[in-house]
Amino acid sequence: SEIEQRLTWETETTFRGLVEESGSFLVHTLAARHRRFDEIFREILSSSERSLALLFHHSFGHLYSQHAPVFSGLFSRLRDYYQ
Repeated sequence: SEIEQRLTWETETTFRGLVEESGSFLVHTLAARHRRFDEIFREILSSSERSLALLFHHSFGHLYSQHAPVFSGLFSRLRDYYQ
């Protein structure tokens, strides 16, 4: 009975250690990928805003300049929504 209890305890301890180790690796991997996705998404959003402003400024000139705050607001709301 004593040996069975000791083996049970050792097995549970080993199993918990393996699960925590695997889980820890997964948590760190997902966190790193999340950070990278976040960086890339924010870069793409900023790049899109600059590209749109440049394209519309060249295409529509003064008309776009008058309505630029609308587009700035759009990207601001997109950033807020993503956040």
